[in-house]
Amino acid sequence: MNFLKILFKMISPAIITSRVSRTGFLKPLEFIPASMLKGAIISQLYRNGAIDASSLMVASSSIFASYAYPVVGNLELYPCHPLMYECKICKEFIDYTNIVIDEMERSGVLELRNIVCNNGHRTLENLYTKFYPKYDIISHKTICVGIDKERGSSEVGMLYEYEAIPSESKFWAILAISEEYDLKDFEFYIGRGISRGFGKARIVGIKKINLEDISEKLDDLPRSNYIVLYALSPLLCGSGNSYASYPREIDLSKIAKIASLDLSGNLIIKQVYGRNNFIIGGWDMMKNAEKPTIKRATYPGAIAISKFNGDSKALALLSILGTNERVGDTSYTGVNMLIPLRLYSIFRGD
Repeated sequence: MNFLKILFKMISPAIITSRVSRTGFLKPLEFIPASMLKGAIISQLYRNGAIDASSLMVASSSIFASYAYPVVGNLELYPCHPLMYECKICKEFIDYTNIVIDEMERSGVLELRNIVCNNGHRTLENLYTKFYPKYDIISHKTICVGIDKERGSSEVGMLYEYEAIPSESKFWAILAISEEYDLKDFEFYIGRGISRGFGKARIVGIKKINLEDISEKLDDLPRSNYIVLYALSPLLCGSGNSYASYPREIDLSKIAKIASLDLSGNLIIKQVYGRNNFIIGGWDMMKNAEKPTIKRATYPGAIAISKFNGDSKALALLSILGTNERVGDTSYTGVNMLIPLRLYSIFRGD
């Protein structure tokens, strides 16, 4: 299995929206959901003949994708964590990580006191649920009309408005996929309206992620009572027909088996600092049905204070693969990608 950090560019506007109105699809998302990216890649591999119909189920359980986040200029954006602030007066950016991480690792508790910028201002905006660096999303707006095939003219009540992610927009994501698939200059379609030319994308950059390098960096971290983790993805725990906003415990040996590795590890999450109002849904291609909507996952960027025992390589795999959570008979991937807070810059291109 190859672990890759990919960069892809929209060749045509992509309809990936957060709101559907009576007259169209509005308000583009600032990110691309993991399940949508994974499904788009599998679908194109199928169209290209790299996967046949009998192998679709296997591919669905052996290809993993993260949420895709924007790239602006040469800067890869990433979800802000709850320790990031901006002063409303002088616009200074403040990251309290270095001030409190030693105490979090020792006591397992996050405490912030006397939060001010360097100029003494207390009017700080918390940047959690936003991206860093901050940017203004630009949308491509278009109106389409339905055509009556018999009359060759527009149909009454068939006027649709679309807001789309504009062409030339770039995103980065993490992908785990078999070495047999060649993704160089790989083109695929993502989002709605692909029959109308929307959603064409091309992979323009691929960088291999070295699992051994991440594992070695984990081994070099200072040992303490707790390990503080950064959530690159939403957090979710499936339990029968119900779910929780984050898992209390993760068996890392199950994740290692996905990569055909025999590793042991156990992660117990004591506290999570974040918000549990992130919505996960989408379309299940295998069932050709809409997935049940998860309304209380934890927003990406959350901080989890945890106890960890086991092989550091197993924890490194969690940061790349996340976990596969089931709610009822529906599977949700691209969640629980947890990275040690001291190391999360390794995925950002810093």
